[in-house]
Amino acid sequence: MRVCLASLVAACLHASTCQAAQIEIHEPDELKAAYQSTKGVIEGATAVFGTPFEGQVTVGRVVFAESKLNQQYCDADDYDLPPVPQCNWTTNYTSHIVLVTRGHCADALKVRIAQDAKRAFAVIVVDSDPGATEDGLRHAMLTDDGSGAHVRIPSVLVTHSAGQRILGALRRNQTVFVKMAWDAPVVDSVCMDMWITPSIPKSLHFVSEFSRYAQALKHRLDFEPRYWIFSFAKGSPDMCLDDEGTYCALTPRHAPSITGRDVVHESLRQLCLWDVTKTRLANGDSAYSEVWWKYAQDQPRRCKPRGDFNADPSTTFGQECSYRLMASVGAPVGDVRQCVERDAADLLEKQRTSLAWFPMAIRISEMRYFGPLDTEQITRVICAHFQDPKPQECNMALRLKVLPLGKASSGEVFWLALVASSATLILVGLAVITWSWVRDMRTKPRLPRTVQRSGRVVVSALAADASHRLVHPQLQHGQLYV
Repeated sequence: MRVCLASLVAACLHASTCQAAQIEIHEPDELKAAYQSTKGVIEGATAVFGTPFEGQVTVGRVVFAESKLNQQYCDADDYDLPPVPQCNWTTNYTSHIVLVTRGHCADALKVRIAQDAKRAFAVIVVDSDPGATEDGLRHAMLTDDGSGAHVRIPSVLVTHSAGQRILGALRRNQTVFVKMAWDAPVVDSVCMDMWITPSIPKSLHFVSEFSRYAQALKHRLDFEPRYWIFSFAKGSPDMCLDDEGTYCALTPRHAPSITGRDVVHESLRQLCLWDVTKTRLANGDSAYSEVWWKYAQDQPRRCKPRGDFNADPSTTFGQECSYRLMASVGAPVGDVRQCVERDAADLLEKQRTSLAWFPMAIRISEMRYFGPLDTEQITRVICAHFQDPKPQECNMALRLKVLPLGKASSGEVFWLALVASSATLILVGLAVITWSWVRDMRTKPRLPRTVQRSGRVVVSALAADASHRLVHPQLQHGQLYV
């Protein structure tokens, strides 16, 4: 009966909001007691593919099977799950949460196999690194080889130690019954992952506008920039860093002189700028970099996409302008250069294996954001995840205006004022001319209108205004007969 109830809840239950993935252990008591300090809760990282929608809760029984072919769950024939008691419903639906270990192939492939071949409602992936902690998994990403596009169920990465405890209970033939939820209100900071594509103007301008809100939120926003880097099977010298097509980016249509290769280089520079300038709180949580946000705020204006190959490299999209801008906002350019040379492969590989569902994508508290790409709206969603009373940083961020004239340059303010003054003078002039014309028409007498009618001339004596009505000695009933 308990398993049937779990299946019903898993199939139908949707409620509340979220922070991070939480696996709440209901049974067995022995496993639950191991997490007494967290009230039986294990925290994990939610995959980008199959990301649950806001308010989703999944309840079910955890099932596991040993690998038969040493394929580490990368093949549907590699493991056979134990039977799960079925419910006496017309659908005869059995709900279970499949547990797999990490390694040998992309995580997304394992989740897709569990979804399609094992009828999993959700998947728990056990990390292979024994030293990883729950805090370390805060922004961890399950790898995707392209299979994630077909995944419809949520999956959560847990630490090696947590996974071994669950595995221990399963290998002792204990029933492990859990609730997977994303409903814990936030106290200190809200996680946000944003996928950025430097070749898309809309992406650049959004990040530039949002930077003001991020600088107001500071460490209340645990931010992680991500970039749309992908592999291209055929390879392309214009799109990719190498002939094999390992790391590629979209080539912008609006700037033909910029290639996807240039975009990969810019993405790498921004990743390194983030890595060398970000700071964390004393407890290791909540990454923030004021320098990175200042760079993002000024880049669309200071390093504009070049329309031709003869543009000034110091003021247009590219390496020279990028490093000049970094220096102007106080970045350690030397450290960024070293990072680019030393960590390029690691940083780009991380981006390649953690693609989102769209080149411009946002996750807030590990949940897909599907609202309008509006900076104030997104800030409100972020602050809605905090417990009441809301932190002061949220109050400050939500008081910001859309156009921060105070941060505009003096030249920008001058031209804005000039345009506004000119427009006002033109409107006033048009209003005066219109008023004068109307007044003149009302005060000027209208000339008689003659019409030839059967050998006689008929003149209308109606004037434009009663005070200026035409007077004629032979006028009878408004008509003059000759």
